[in-house]
Amino acid sequence: PPLVPPTLARQPWQPGPPSPPSFVLTTPTAMRLLLGSLLGILVPTLVSPLAEPLLSRAGTVKLPFTSKEEQLRLLREWIDQVDPELAHYPPQYFVNPASIVVSDRVADDLRRLDDGTFDESRQHLGRSLLDANETCEIDLSLSKTAGLANDEEITLTITNNCTDGPNAPSTSHWIGLYPNAAANISETVPVKFAFPSHVDDSYLVTGTAKLTLRMTNMRADYLIYFFTSNWEGYSYQTIDFGVGKYSGYLSYPDQIQALQSAVAQAVSPKISFAVPNEPLKPRVVPFVPMKGSTFAGISPDFTGRMMQFLWSAKELQQSAGGNATYLLDAVFYDDVLPECADATSDLSGCSICEEEFVDQCGNGTLIRIPYDDEMGSADYFTPEDLCDVPATTYGWHDPGLIARALLPQISSGHRHVLYMLRNVDEEGEHVSPKLKFAFPPAEEISANNGLVSVACYGDMGRGTYDDTFTWQEYGTPSINTTKRLAANAENGDIKAVFHIGDISYARGYGAVWDEWLDMASAYAHQVPYFVLQGNHEYDGDLSRVVWPPTFTDEITIFPKNDSGGECGVATSAYLRSPSDTSEYGTYYSYEIGGLHIIGMNTEMNFSMGSPQYEWIRQDLMAVDRAKTPFILFGGHRPGYIDSNYETSPSGDGDLQVSDLLVQYIEPLLVQYNVTLAIWGHNHAVQRMCSCYRGACVQQSTHGDPDIYENPPYPVHMVIGTAGAGFTKNAGGFGSNPNPPAAYVQHVFYEWGYAIVSVYNDSTLGFDFINSLTDEVTDSFFINQNPEDFLELDNAFVPNPPGLILASLAPEQFPPPPPPPKSHHEGSSHSSLSAGAIVGITFSIVLVLGLAGFAAVKFARRRRALYTRGPYLDIDMDDKNYATFA
Repeated sequence: PPLVPPTLARQPWQPGPPSPPSFVLTTPTAMRLLLGSLLGILVPTLVSPLAEPLLSRAGTVKLPFTSKEEQLRLLREWIDQVDPELAHYPPQYFVNPASIVVSDRVADDLRRLDDGTFDESRQHLGRSLLDANETCEIDLSLSKTAGLANDEEITLTITNNCTDGPNAPSTSHWIGLYPNAAANISETVPVKFAFPSHVDDSYLVTGTAKLTLRMTNMRADYLIYFFTSNWEGYSYQTIDFGVGKYSGYLSYPDQIQALQSAVAQAVSPKISFAVPNEPLKPRVVPFVPMKGSTFAGISPDFTGRMMQFLWSAKELQQSAGGNATYLLDAVFYDDVLPECADATSDLSGCSICEEEFVDQCGNGTLIRIPYDDEMGSADYFTPEDLCDVPATTYGWHDPGLIARALLPQISSGHRHVLYMLRNVDEEGEHVSPKLKFAFPPAEEISANNGLVSVACYGDMGRGTYDDTFTWQEYGTPSINTTKRLAANAENGDIKAVFHIGDISYARGYGAVWDEWLDMASAYAHQVPYFVLQGNHEYDGDLSRVVWPPTFTDEITIFPKNDSGGECGVATSAYLRSPSDTSEYGTYYSYEIGGLHIIGMNTEMNFSMGSPQYEWIRQDLMAVDRAKTPFILFGGHRPGYIDSNYETSPSGDGDLQVSDLLVQYIEPLLVQYNVTLAIWGHNHAVQRMCSCYRGACVQQSTHGDPDIYENPPYPVHMVIGTAGAGFTKNAGGFGSNPNPPAAYVQHVFYEWGYAIVSVYNDSTLGFDFINSLTDEVTDSFFINQNPEDFLELDNAFVPNPPGLILASLAPEQFPPPPPPPKSHHEGSSHSSLSAGAIVGITFSIVLVLGLAGFAAVKFARRRRALYTRGPYLDIDMDDKNYATFA
């Protein structure tokens, strides 16, 4: 959907008075008017470089004006007949007096609408039913159609003997894979697509192409459709991601245009799986229940760790006769796998634990978690739970059931678990292979913990392993990151994974979540995996911005549909929060081996006094530095960032959000001595100094590795490079000719992830791993004196906005550096003294007057950290705010 300006209320359109009979579609003037009025529908991304290919290949016409009312009425008439999905946008949004860009396909639609041959079945996604072809044949044959295993590869052979017309072999031919054979292809998008001519260039000559398809079990039969379309000017690139495939992508406007002009010409036989209800996509998320919560089967005084085992199911039901169904079988063990667990394929060789409470079961006994709606349960969501298109309409994909089993760590402290997942339906019991999981080390620093390492990253996305692309594929290098993380988890090199937002980039195309979960489960089933929600999981296209928001009707503080209508629902269902104590469960804390990990939701209100702000403050205040001497703080949008994406009408420019985080959150990080803050959103690696109020207070020493020795303020890192395309807008890179920001030490662009390690109570390590080469390309230590933190008084002293740290006791912290001119390199802010004002006002020297006016004008163009109000004086004349959205 178009990016609706925040000042424009999204109200349902009401029909106006009948139109004058003299002004009808058949008149040339009205035709030009209709074509012109389509700007907002067809090219909503005019402000974006993504629209450039469309602009360069489309015709333009001048907009002939009649009355504004007549123009809006005609536009609404076209919308109602062609694309009712757009009816919830105000018609005023689509009016633009500039030169108008339209595609040949839309011009053709209007001509057919005018002469009565308009085919409504082609609209919205623009496809017709299969067209009969009497002169030639297009055939889709498959190497295997039944009894497939999950992720099994099959071969699709396309044979096309057409010699002329649109069906003759062409680069615009493509196939779409639909994971639900009953789906209406005129109402939903495929989960994956491919171009025969790009996979096998002989297709253009011989009409034959062979494609390898990796089939992910999505609990239903597949169909493959063959499409012809007027797919002009699509953007396809050859990129070496190091994954052994010829890779590329289509820009978003081109994908939509391809769908609008596509016509299905052939369909494959149905493709079915051996076990549609197989337990798949396992992942394990920590669970920290509310104080006082009790669970049947767990000791009332249990204080140990609990994990949520999650997986996908088509159906769950009680077994015949109403007997209990067991969702999870598990055996705890130490470093050596018990013989009973290895003796049989289903763990039945181990004696079943007879203890009343699961946590009191012994090592090597079989623990069974029943389907009882408390320890074992299932969740689901529907389109009505989501908030906007495409998630609610053409992107909707049935997620099935999300099964969940709670497993406490047994009291004897054994960490390793061998487990199996079970789905039960009318056809019987379906069991997963044996899987391994390791509970993380105890919270406190301990010699028994050894080296405790947590993998951290943001902005992942997903790729494919075959000749296809997922719909709106984004993040192909995530394949390499996944491979490295899975190996790290299997080898015990990491104890947990902390993903700081922008997860699958499904953005409302639900089937992509199935593809992504299938990929990510390679590591997410082995160690605890917990996520933060980013803008592409959480943000909704709201009609207004409220700060602080009203949580009853506002989901996010940023009114953009970056989540594609998911608004946090899909992520919360697929990857449950570790905590049910914070509002919406989207911010939480967790402790592993001397490391207190705290994650915030940068998409939700974090101003002083908000629920999230108060929760962060109280959580930091309660940290026991004797147990966890290090605090790792995470959020999606960065608190410190070098970027020329400064401002946006939605309020989510990199520097706008950074200013807010520095104003509201940095005082808490400083007061409670946070060790390291990690951020994503910007797809780069940026290492900062020990920072305070936008200034570099202490740089690391340069060595192998670098060292921050007793840094007085937190060190900040941006690590949004797990797979998403690079955002080359730091100072000196790409579109940013400015020098690097003063607080930046190191910027580079590599796909990979960080490993944060606790060595002892005084040393925290950071290593950035290049996921293509598996090499460490940045590394540093943070050394601290733990005794310094044990002596601090953590009593809270409020810090009003604009008076950061002004009321803290001076003996608690090193003296702050002199306030810089601005938080950001190249920015400035000045306030005129009374003398200067008098001098400017009463001076009779014209040069001084002009200079004073220019100085004030320049100052108003920039953001100020300490004395600013709302962003009302931002000059957007030379800023393309959509470039890095």
